[in-house]
Amino acid sequence: MANKILYTRGTTYKLTHTYTAPTYLGVTLLFTVKNAKYDSDVTDVTNSIMTPKTLSMSGSTFPQTTTITINPSDIADTVVPATYYYSLKVIDSSGAEYKCDSGTFVLEGITTNRLA
Repeated sequence: MANKILYTRGTTYKLTHTYTAPTYLGVTLLFTVKNAKYDSDVTDVTNSIMTPKTLSMSGSTFPQTTTITINPSDIADTVVPATYYYSLKVIDSSGAEYKCDSGTFVLEGITTNRLA
């Protein structure tokens, strides 16, 4: 993944992440987008501008590639187009955390709301 994600409101966006790490058993991928670069909320609800994504990974070979899908309904229409912050981390079965990626998440508005 890049350190900048450009997302246009109302679209479906797929992020592909390839994971190479010391373990694969019980691995959980966490993807969060917030309006604050840092906070202490372990639930990722405070400051979140979209539905946090939690993906379980399984398999016995590396690297593993996972797709994170951002759907139009994941970001409320009331969220103002702006630059936000994302992070992607992995938690293994022992609870160890691995930071995989982080950076800016640019939410772009659209010029028209016409459906057809």
